[in-house]
Amino acid sequence: VVINNCYATKEFCHLLENDSDWEEFRTALKNRGTKSVNAVMNADFTVNNSADDFKGIFDGNGHTLTVNITDTTTQGTAPFRAIRGATIRKLITTGSVNGTLHAAGLVGFARGDASVTNTIERCKVAANVTVTTAVNGNYHCGGVVGHALNSTLNISNTVYCGAISNSGNYVGGFQGWSDGNTVNLSNCLFTGSYE
Repeated sequence: VVINNCYATKEFCHLLENDSDWEEFRTALKNRGTKSVNAVMNADFTVNNSADDFKGIFDGNGHTLTVNITDTTTQGTAPFRAIRGATIRKLITTGSVNGTLHAAGLVGFARGDASVTNTIERCKVAANVTVTTAVNGNYHCGGVVGHALNSTLNISNTVYCGAISNSGNYVGGFQGWSDGNTVNLSNCLFTGSYE
């Protein structure tokens, strides 16, 4: 469902209430070109697939996205496989992510060059992350973000409280691996575990 006047900027956005809406949102990301795609959740629901290459504002509106995502063939398994110039806020994730290199409980890759800022704020990430397949002996996974490229990543007022299993090397509660990015953490809390 697409609605008008979702934000003060009067932009269109997707109203997400179930997994069918999530699939429409994923399709919109694939077809958007260079435009942003905004979304707001209006209910709790469960998904089995990652959203990819997200740019825009995703407002969880305090709702819970339960994830049951398994993909051991593609890097960056997470509810959001990749973000680029994105803001994700007021979202709760729970459930499980089972993947390979750069898997995470919220974002697989925070992409962009030095001019790009990605923001995660007021989120609770409780999704368990399991890495079952290493690449060249490496796992590189994170509780919130698996891998951040040369961009700025701002994470504020966010908690990670899930479990990271088979983490091996290069693992972090908030960010697992960096390619020269700047990460700013503010008022964040890690109460999760490494197994």
